[in-house]
Amino acid sequence: NVNIQESGSPNALYRIDGNDFSDRQSGIYLNGLFNANITDNTINIASNNSNGSTFTSGIWNYNCKSCLFSGNNISSTNPNSNNSKYYVVGIFTDGSNGNTYCSNAISKVGECMKFQQNCLPSNIYSNSFNASGPSAINAILLQTAVVGNIGVSSGTTWYASENIFGNFSFPEVYSVTSPGATYYDITSPTFGGSTLYVFGLTSKIPGGPVCPSATFRLNSDSLPHHPPVFDPSAKDYLKEEYYIARMYEQYRHILPDSVMNACAAGNIGKFFVADSLMQLYVNSKDLSYLAQANAVNSSVVPQNVIESNQVRLNNILQSYLLNESAAMAGYLDDLRVLAQKCPATDGNCVYQARALLSVYDRTEYTSECERGSEISTNNNSSVDGNVHVYPNPASNEVFVNVSKEGLKIEVYNILGVKVSSYVLAQGENKLDVSKLSSGTYFFKVMDSSSLVKVEKVIIDHQ
Repeated sequence: NVNIQESGSPNALYRIDGNDFSDRQSGIYLNGLFNANITDNTINIASNNSNGSTFTSGIWNYNCKSCLFSGNNISSTNPNSNNSKYYVVGIFTDGSNGNTYCSNAISKVGECMKFQQNCLPSNIYSNSFNASGPSAINAILLQTAVVGNIGVSSGTTWYASENIFGNFSFPEVYSVTSPGATYYDITSPTFGGSTLYVFGLTSKIPGGPVCPSATFRLNSDSLPHHPPVFDPSAKDYLKEEYYIARMYEQYRHILPDSVMNACAAGNIGKFFVADSLMQLYVNSKDLSYLAQANAVNSSVVPQNVIESNQVRLNNILQSYLLNESAAMAGYLDDLRVLAQKCPATDGNCVYQARALLSVYDRTEYTSECERGSEISTNNNSSVDGNVHVYPNPASNEVFVNVSKEGLKIEVYNILGVKVSSYVLAQGENKLDVSKLSSGTYFFKVMDSSSLVKVEKVIIDHQ
């Protein structure tokens, strides 16, 4: 159904999400991709009568780096035949590093996951292996492969991988001549091979493993401002996916791991945990998850306007999940205020508020930065005829030309933190940006009562 192959250093960020591939011998074949999202696809593998001469798989992942495989449902159109064939595989990974496999449901195939060659590290957690259907061969087969420890680490602490194992005729996890690795779990499955070790834990990850949703790594400007069709039946979808869009995961393809790890220890990490707990409540209706989410959100001390808005939105969200009608009666005005803010400087909660409101009215909520003075990356652009911000990209200086007095400009980095501000005089103003790190910034021009323009400017000191 899908065949994507990249050579050299891929420039595209692929997303394969929400598809239904049925009755094909291979659903998705990927070669040489980086930072791709393969999420929430349904794949039914057709019968394979090759007697082992040809492998078939729901997803074939060859030489791909730092990709996400999440929420995929992989099965077989002929389980009574394919479940006993070692060459019918749910996800086949060959020589691919740094990938994450979580919340996938794989059943009615011979091997649920198969790894070959160097696949270090591989993050494998919260998957369901053959929970239904006839007995399969293995859940995870390491065929002369290196994947590292199977579990979830946080700093120096390991937590249970929380994979679910169903019915298998051979050891659930089997290592064939692979270097020693440890499997972290609470209820130990059966292990095969000579160098795979189990370490029994007494606790799971607080709130459960955080498995990224389909919104993982999306840029905010690629999200719709609101669902395109007013459809009350979409409420369940909104609850489970859209408005619980992670606030900071959209930046993960921009920021290096060291920065994300540092962020995880602060407010950003708390937002991750709160989102995970709310999602667990949606799935289980266990009120203890919602209570934990409320406690985590209440512990956040906002450091900027985006975090303040997100705390407020999370409070509304938790009330909405607990009692929808009461929450909407009490918080409609607050949501409308959030929905009219500028997403570029006020955060992803603007989109979340619009998604909630779309269930209750047909208003198309936008902000001044999106109407008539849209964010632009064109050189020397002028949207309203009165404000010019240039050059773009810039190095050490940015010029702002305004036609009247009384304007000021605030500069925000991509995480919504204000890094500088200036009072503008009529005419041309020269701003020194030499001390700003290279990256993307939002220049927000305002008068005394309203936003005049938001300009996205790239600072590059090279």
